[in-house]
Amino acid sequence: FAHLVTPPRLDLSFNAIRVIEGLDSLSNLKELYLVNNKVAVMQNLGALSTLRTLELGSNRIREIACVESLGSLTHLWLGRNKITSLPPGLSALHRLELLALSSNRLASLDGLPPLPSLKELHVSHNGLSSLLPLQPLTSLHTLDVGTNQLEEVSGLEGLTGLEELWCGENRIASFSSLRTLSPLQRLQTVYFERNPIQEDAQYTVALLSLFPSLTQVTCALGRRTCAVTALLSPWAARCVSCDGPRVHSLLPAHELRTASYLVSPRVRPVR
Repeated sequence: FAHLVTPPRLDLSFNAIRVIEGLDSLSNLKELYLVNNKVAVMQNLGALSTLRTLELGSNRIREIACVESLGSLTHLWLGRNKITSLPPGLSALHRLELLALSSNRLASLDGLPPLPSLKELHVSHNGLSSLLPLQPLTSLHTLDVGTNQLEEVSGLEGLTGLEELWCGENRIASFSSLRTLSPLQRLQTVYFERNPIQEDAQYTVALLSLFPSLTQVTCALGRRTCAVTALLSPWAARCVSCDGPRVHSLLPAHELRTASYLVSPRVRPVR
């Protein structure tokens, strides 16, 4: 690429690239996409000091490397690789706002640095059993930890800016284990579908009791997320979105409120 005027964006996705090379002359590159190739090693990225977005999803990468010089990076996508651990070099990414590591081989998040600007973290489809290493990530507003091996969510209580928690397909069996999240007053969206707690008939009512600020929650049957923006009627006991029983109607009439975590505004009586 030495003969090219540096473009702001370079997309080499869906090829058969095995080695990252020839990028030294693109010193002003802002976005680099190498999705769905055959890259096994992160290398030859040192000259890209102005890079803001790096997308290396769906490759064969086993180790995060060569990121220490990418101080301008704000978005790092590494989903669907073979990564097993987090390196110290991530601590250099002070401006990183989004880190995507879903569908890798992470058994632990040990080694994850504070990352003061991080707003979104996606680590679904791994083998995680603890979220304690996330305690320093106080800027997070979106956390995706679905499809792991979590039995509790300890470690998140200090993330007071968290607005979305995606925690479906784990092993959470008790609502009491969620009480550690009570300090999260800005929490608006929670997904706990396909956890043992979803089998409880009071599933949605219990979530509402724990998190009064919710505006979106998975339906009791877990078929889809249902929302409403109109005041609910106590006789509307079925969700018109998924046709499932709407356990939200178990709330006393005086507790019914205008919110988008319940059902469609088009309500109908039980048949």
